[in-house]
Amino acid sequence: MESADQLFTSQYRGNLYENMVVVEIVKRYQALGREPKLFYWRDSNKKEIDLIIEKGGRPLYAVEVKSSSSFNPKSFEILEDLAPDFGLPVDNRFVVYGGDESFATSHGQVIGITDLGRLVG
Repeated sequence: MESADQLFTSQYRGNLYENMVVVEIVKRYQALGREPKLFYWRDSNKKEIDLIIEKGGRPLYAVEVKSSSSFNPKSFEILEDLAPDFGLPVDNRFVVYGGDESFATSHGQVIGITDLGRLVG
């Protein structure tokens, strides 16, 4: 890429955004003097959760990351499919998106990019 503007149309936009979110979460944990336990999950059908945050050796949060600046309720579909395998209640399922608003839904929590601190458990 030769300019920041190319990022918005790049085929790598989603992957780069996901990486940025993970790096920001790691930075927030480290600012508190803690090392986060993070991983992603892919099942045998190749469905995956972008980020699992562990605490005390158990999954604490399941996170789906979307680069769009507007929230799409369908973003929770993968979490509804896979998060129950981890015993995670709805309140511990998150979609991080590129918008600014954060709010609760019946499927989980929606977090705007400026509210990532909520994921530091």
